[in-house]
Amino acid sequence: MTGSCCGCAPSASSGAAGSADVAVTSDRLIVKSTEDQVYEALRTEVLQGVEPGTPLRLSAIADRLGVSTMPVRAALRRLEREGLVRQTARKGAVVAPLELQDVQEIQAIRWGIEGLAARLGAQAIAEAGLAAMQGHLDRIRGAAAAADLDAYLAATYAFEDACYEAADRPDCWRPCATIVGRPSATCCS
Repeated sequence: MTGSCCGCAPSASSGAAGSADVAVTSDRLIVKSTEDQVYEALRTEVLQGVEPGTPLRLSAIADRLGVSTMPVRAALRRLEREGLVRQTARKGAVVAPLELQDVQEIQAIRWGIEGLAARLGAQAIAEAGLAAMQGHLDRIRGAAAAADLDAYLAATYAFEDACYEAADRPDCWRPCATIVGRPSATCCS
């Protein structure tokens, strides 16, 4: 992992501990604190397959992101509450291992939410959505035949998203990504 203590990509919008970035959306402003930005960057990296047990060194992360250690410390505490980071006596913060029980709980939650989202989407999908899903299905088959896991996962997620989006209930299916994200080829290899 280049130039990083935990493999996180540097945030393009990091600043001093008290600063906040403002993102303009279609009709409102979203203000994100430095702590939130650090938390999101670290969470994304952990969910994208950082090896369990990888040390998350406070000062190295702070230096790389150009922030003080305070927002990094707060972000690590939030990740610990989510079970993504563990504090150890000798290593400090490390990426938490995923236990069998964790996987079982995650799958049970995903199956329930995704099943509901799929049923709602299937009832509401229009012809254009079906055509998009057919295109994604063709990509899934091609990726499977080529044994291209990255392409397979991307096409599968696009297929699912097309169905879920037809339900027009983003708050229903968004928690699946929020709970644990989606697996990437790097975490499956």
